[in-house]
Amino acid sequence: MTAARWVVWWLAFSIACRACAAIFAKFAALSSIGKSAFGLVWNWWFVAELCALALQALAWTLVLRHRPVSRVYPYNSLVFIVILMAARWLFSETITLNHIIGMTVIAGGVVMMATARPETEVRRV
Repeated sequence: MTAARWVVWWLAFSIACRACAAIFAKFAALSSIGKSAFGLVWNWWFVAELCALALQALAWTLVLRHRPVSRVYPYNSLVFIVILMAARWLFSETITLNHIIGMTVIAGGVVMMATARPETEVRRV
């Protein structure tokens, strides 16, 4: 697989890990209601959140090896869409018209970034 393909996979993995971290944080919050903040450290959902964030940091660093941050950072906004969908499906949270409009704007922005003419790539030192 070419380096360009790996970058796409690492970027997708980074986004998935960040979304999972947010979902795990919600589960940690729900399962630790009435407990002290220190008790959160022993919560397995909280530990899963930290692991997901560590994996996200690793994947993100690998992406930045090959692409300029200004080019790939907007893709992180896809996390908002994933989290909104997960909030609905996993936690039965309400999705309003404003949420849908916001998701549409975010998705449109990502499409614009994806189809824009690529700038010069990062040079390796």
